[in-house]
Amino acid sequence: MKKPTSSVPRKAILLAAGFGSRMAPLSHDLPKAMMPLWGIPVLGHIVTLLRKAGVSEFLINLHHHPQPILDWCRQQNDPSLHIQLSFEPEILGTGGALRRASHFIDSDPFWMVNTDIAIDLDLNVLIDDFRRHAPLATLWMHATRGPRTVEINADGEISSFSSATPGADGTFTFCGLQLLDPGILTFLPEPSFCSVVDGYRRAIEAGRKVRGCPLPGAYWADLGTPARYLDAHRDIAQLADGPDGIALLSTEWKREMQRRIPKEIRTTGVVVLGSNVQIGEGATLTDCVLWDETNVSPGIRIASSIVGSRTTVKDDLQESVQVRMNGLPDEPVLTAVLAALRCQRGEASLTALPARGSDRRFERIRTPRSGGILVRYDDAKRSENARYATLATFLMQNGINVPGVILDRPDLKATLFEDAGTCSLQDALPGMTRQARRRLYRLVIEQLIALHRIPLSTCPPLEPGFDAGLYRWEHELFANHLLRDTLHLPEAGIRQALRDLKPVALYLLHQPLVPVHRDFQSSNVLLTRGRPVIIDFQGMRPGAAAYDLASLLCDPYVMLDDADRHYLLDVYCTASPDGEAIREAFVHAAVQRLVQALGAYGRLSANPATKRFERYITPALAMLKAVGGGTL
Repeated sequence: MKKPTSSVPRKAILLAAGFGSRMAPLSHDLPKAMMPLWGIPVLGHIVTLLRKAGVSEFLINLHHHPQPILDWCRQQNDPSLHIQLSFEPEILGTGGALRRASHFIDSDPFWMVNTDIAIDLDLNVLIDDFRRHAPLATLWMHATRGPRTVEINADGEISSFSSATPGADGTFTFCGLQLLDPGILTFLPEPSFCSVVDGYRRAIEAGRKVRGCPLPGAYWADLGTPARYLDAHRDIAQLADGPDGIALLSTEWKREMQRRIPKEIRTTGVVVLGSNVQIGEGATLTDCVLWDETNVSPGIRIASSIVGSRTTVKDDLQESVQVRMNGLPDEPVLTAVLAALRCQRGEASLTALPARGSDRRFERIRTPRSGGILVRYDDAKRSENARYATLATFLMQNGINVPGVILDRPDLKATLFEDAGTCSLQDALPGMTRQARRRLYRLVIEQLIALHRIPLSTCPPLEPGFDAGLYRWEHELFANHLLRDTLHLPEAGIRQALRDLKPVALYLLHQPLVPVHRDFQSSNVLLTRGRPVIIDFQGMRPGAAAYDLASLLCDPYVMLDDADRHYLLDVYCTASPDGEAIREAFVHAAVQRLVQALGAYGRLSANPATKRFERYITPALAMLKAVGGGTL
């Protein structure tokens, strides 16, 4: 066994290749060289912490939008600070980046840190742990934040990185900061792309010690999405007067932020302004970050949003989390978009729309003459994403109102659609009379009937149809993420719920198959000039028509009452040639759909970027009880 080290680690690898890739497009417009958190560049803060712990040599790996980091490095004029850069043409993962940096590593321990995090901790605690136990690595852990998928035994050694009960008492989150022995290189898998965690798992199997070190009072936040970036500002503002937040928000910076906000401007929550921000009279700011040289027009309301540098805001930004910037960055996807829209780069504006329940990213592109919704996806994760454009054309040919395809670039994993506006069926219903509500739903049901009448034999390739395995997967989603992780029900009760759901799936398996949307809820129906336009149809597959109908009429987002639900069920069943069979299957389909939705809400609410779905758990449970009480 290697003897415990007595020297202070003097080298650090900073993993910046993925910095901002999850934050795109926000990361395209980084002021002060790097993304600021309360005015302090995140990368600069991490470097400062490491330098205080004795680090003098840094290697920074680059990939996504490297220029701001290069500019930041050029601005450093301390002769005792040595920085090397390593550019990754293709993302290698944390393990691949470490292997690529092997020339930088000598025989001494070294740090490795993700750079899209906000941190405040005493690194000496990790150094002391490494010295005492001489492990292959000591990893910083957090006991309350993040997904908490790591298990640590009584000796402080990591026993699992994939806990069967994530988030349970005694589980931890790996914070992306670690002190390593060079021997880790021998345990990294051979593929160029890999995670350092893969190496840790192999090392543990070989009997090497990999330690997890929680630090009470230390601060950690993942900045990988706009929602988490905003959350970090709120957290740090609350901690500013205590020891946990002082390094991230000094009293001086807090006073400076307060000074920058004009007294006549109405603000609530946490508001952070960069330099030279101009705010018009009557504007209202709530929980937002405005970067350098932003110009806000009079009377504008901005809430839960991030505004990029040199951006003029002329309309309200109030969706869950928005990012607004003027001018499109120079990257292949956006260059193709500009060509399709016949627009110059500086004429366009881009708004990153709030995260939905999938791994796709949505950006609204506006130009003086036109615009569209840009969808970016990863077909390696979900093959259905690549089918969106083909299905859009097919559905339009069959009389279904869907946004037209402006540009489809599978090679860039991006599609540009017509912009169908911002008003969904969910948004339009509050305050509407019963007569108007029913009239609108009748139009939506006409679209649903037209979809279900399309012969499956004419459809392009769809997702695999509903079968026993898919229904069982929806049940397990419900059991794991709602009953077990959210409601913490006893295992006996969970097993009974799964037994009760088996007849529901069996009944639906005997229904005729039609093309079903799979997620036909109010948020996926937009209203354009009074006409319903259907979106989010990439998951179409053969299934029971009642599943879509239940998705619409038992939607927890809007909670139709019994009278409306029965009336609209009659509308569908009267117009459909299979109406009576669908009526009989409706309750079973409603139970199945609500179970799936509740499982999804439980899973999504555990993620800070999509925590807003937590508010729908209670109404969905109420709907499940009202509609399916006699079925379960």
